[in-house]
Amino acid sequence: MAGKDLIDSVKIASRICRILGGTPPEGFIYELFLDEKGEKISKSKGNGLTIEEWLRYGTKESLMLFLFKEPRRAKRLYFDVIPRHVDEYYDLLEAFARDADLDAALERAEDLLARGEAPERVTLRVPEAAAPLAEDDGEPLARVREQRRQLGESLVRNPVWHIHDGRPPRTKLPIQYAMLLDLASVVGAEDPQVLWGFIRKYAPEATPENAPELAGLVERALAYYRDFVAPAKRYREPDHRERKALLELRAWLATLPEDTPAEVIQNELYEIGRRHGFHQLRDWFRALYEVLLGQSEGPRFGSFVATYGIRDTVELIDRALARSHQPAHGC
Repeated sequence: MAGKDLIDSVKIASRICRILGGTPPEGFIYELFLDEKGEKISKSKGNGLTIEEWLRYGTKESLMLFLFKEPRRAKRLYFDVIPRHVDEYYDLLEAFARDADLDAALERAEDLLARGEAPERVTLRVPEAAAPLAEDDGEPLARVREQRRQLGESLVRNPVWHIHDGRPPRTKLPIQYAMLLDLASVVGAEDPQVLWGFIRKYAPEATPENAPELAGLVERALAYYRDFVAPAKRYREPDHRERKALLELRAWLATLPEDTPAEVIQNELYEIGRRHGFHQLRDWFRALYEVLLGQSEGPRFGSFVATYGIRDTVELIDRALARSHQPAHGC
């Protein structure tokens, strides 16, 4: 395995190996890593990112994902990519578990069909495969085997297969790393227990002692917040249209119970944005991030409100509107 800058060296070494009567190893050429500006990483420039620096803010598995994913594509290696890869790793773990469960169900279906069981019974055992098995355009056993073949390819293509040597763990976190960062940003958290207070809304029994993996993420999120998020926070005042939309959002949130689902909140956010003329809804959400959180990007906002708390979000809006030196309850 070598970077593309060593292609000629690999070719020469392979020729020498053949001349000596040997068989050159199967090689793999990968693209080079680039810095934030898309320039080649150079030791003399010091524009790289060390393994130790990555592991201060992200997990070992997130670093391995960065390395394993799309190795033939040039990738930018800088601090901002760490949170995304932490969350993507856990998303891929969940996807692998779903595919593995489906493969197990299809394996049972294959066994039933091989023993001459009726396709109807297989349909009950494998609801995901109900539509294909109900068709009459082919032999059910062959179709199940083809599904398993395709699913097997999907499992192996998932980077977590390679990260864990074909045995990925079943891990599901109650809260995303990006959400931990945003919560830390809003409350200015320095104490891990502040974040654990939010985590327990989703996992009441979770503690640093019985959830050490999550505890590690909390510590890393706080380190990332202190070193990168806090120094870059820049709040801005809302313009007239944004202010009116925020007032409507505040009034609506004030009527909701605390256990309102995140999806309900997210859907109303879309509607408020449309009613106030945000033809590109991303402009509405960017305004929410910049005015309320002091940053240009953020989480799925409905999920943030549900996690942070509806009453607390109302107060957050009030503080943001107060910064513009206008009454918080009038235009």
